[in-house]
Amino acid sequence: MRKVEPEWLDHLPASDPRAQGSRRDLRRLNAWMGSATILMRVLREVCASGAPGRLIELGAGDGQMLLEISRRLAPAWPGLHVVAVDRQHLVSGSTRAALAAQGWKPELIVSDAFEWLRGQVAAERDVIFANLFLHHFAEPQLQNLLALVAARAAAFIALEPRRCVPGLVFSRLVGLIGCNGVTRHDAPTSVRAGFSGFELTRLWPESARWQMRESRAGLFGHLFVAQRRMAHKDSNLAELPEQKPLPFMAEVPGSARGLNECTLLRTKAKVRAPRSVTIVGGGLAGLTLGIGLRRADIPVILWEAGQYPRHRVCGEFISGRGQGVLARLGLEEPILHAGARFAHSAAFFLGPYCSSARPLAHPALCISRYHLDAALADLFVRAGGELRAGVRWRGDATQEGVVNACGRRATPVENGWRWLGLKVHAEKVALAADLEVHCRADGYVGLCRLDEEKVNVCGLFRRLPGQGEGGFSSRELLAGPPGTVLADRLGSAQFLEHSLRSVAGLGLRPQRAASREDCCVGDALTMIPPVTGNGMSMAFEAAELAIEPVAAWSRGELSWAEARAGIARECDEQFAQRLAWARSLQWFMFSSLGRSPFGRLALGSEWIWDLLYGRTR
Repeated sequence: MRKVEPEWLDHLPASDPRAQGSRRDLRRLNAWMGSATILMRVLREVCASGAPGRLIELGAGDGQMLLEISRRLAPAWPGLHVVAVDRQHLVSGSTRAALAAQGWKPELIVSDAFEWLRGQVAAERDVIFANLFLHHFAEPQLQNLLALVAARAAAFIALEPRRCVPGLVFSRLVGLIGCNGVTRHDAPTSVRAGFSGFELTRLWPESARWQMRESRAGLFGHLFVAQRRMAHKDSNLAELPEQKPLPFMAEVPGSARGLNECTLLRTKAKVRAPRSVTIVGGGLAGLTLGIGLRRADIPVILWEAGQYPRHRVCGEFISGRGQGVLARLGLEEPILHAGARFAHSAAFFLGPYCSSARPLAHPALCISRYHLDAALADLFVRAGGELRAGVRWRGDATQEGVVNACGRRATPVENGWRWLGLKVHAEKVALAADLEVHCRADGYVGLCRLDEEKVNVCGLFRRLPGQGEGGFSSRELLAGPPGTVLADRLGSAQFLEHSLRSVAGLGLRPQRAASREDCCVGDALTMIPPVTGNGMSMAFEAAELAIEPVAAWSRGELSWAEARAGIARECDEQFAQRLAWARSLQWFMFSSLGRSPFGRLALGSEWIWDLLYGRTR
């Protein structure tokens, strides 16, 4: 529990030598914690498409953090209007002159942060940040402050003390690096008032309208970032403006850089009629790519061997950066209309051990593929795309203008195992969290709440070659051994047999796009272990990365080899680390280590939860 107590520095006059010494100590502690580097990195990510309208620091103190940031970001953001808000006049004339010398336009506000925010109007491009400021407030004040920020900014970044044992130990040793008595008192007080888990996420208002992330930062820091989702007045895709990099919403700097480079090429290229693009596969990646290309007026033919609507083996859980893609492409609202609901919590069951229901860092979207794929197909057709459903494409996947989005690549045996996927919808299932993952020696099963009545039951199982599934019904495989929590969950459940689907020959070894001769996105490129709940997100992300390079080829601005290589490079950079962590996580789930007391320790560790959740997204 947080414990908010008065800090001595807040009550000392600015001219007091002890206060002046403590502020020098804070600069030293910020350097130890790497605060300027962390804030600069996040600011670059949040503002990947260009400088904000204003950069505002709440609780700016002596302005040294703004000055440190300016030395690194001023060359990229010349002439930026920066605002330092603090209730004491602490910014010296030399600091203000140094900010101006960087080419920035400083404005100093001596005011209570609450009062100043109340006097501001909403600004679409303002970014507000705070460093070691929020922990001073108890929950009611903090909730009020965050509401004021949310109503007036496009993005908010907070770097605070992490409330943890290592942080508390370090705070009691700051005297060893020369900190004075004020700092020695205030440092552990700050840690006890700091944050852990998703405490700031839970206090943020209107969470459905924001993308949020909250995690450990550096050794002893706690980072919270909120970015406003892009709102669209009309979900009719044909009426949306042409896609371009959007400020404050880009999550991958490399992706935004690639878009800008292609846009520059377009201005120099000779105008010509765009060439038609062929997309093979009408799943999430193929349909999203087709929609994005139609927004850019690129002719698209999409081939899908099946019909819509239909059920697919899928966790039906969108968690991670894919939600940002949906917002940028104007797809979030239509998906919500198609029946998506937000999930806010998850729980893991590993052998005899279980975790409590934990809040997700960002609310996830849960929706049946039966409704989702049909909604995306409808949007693609209404945007002017040519959909050839029920027809299998027979051409050469390596030829120019063909994007392979046809789903998984069959892998009969991988690392000595055959992998089988099963999915069914069920009713009368009581869950402890919106998402539950139940692991056992031969596989794992995810339970995802779709609505008040239905739960998606999706499992991944492994078998030795030659070991058939004979003797096991789908219900027995999914429900697991008697006496387990999973068996209790599904014992009285009613399986909706029309939704039952299976798929074999799954390949989960990470693949590199650069090694492929064809241009591929989604599962055709690589699959992430389903335990992460990130597969649907990766499909949307890969599709977005492919839109501009493929459109540039269509307009004659890039060769097909250049477009394919650019897509491969962006996908490999964006997914490599995530896939490596996911592979290690899946190994742990199947290993005896996961069923040892260490597994119990891992499930109960907030630090491990935060680490794995963040690294697999």
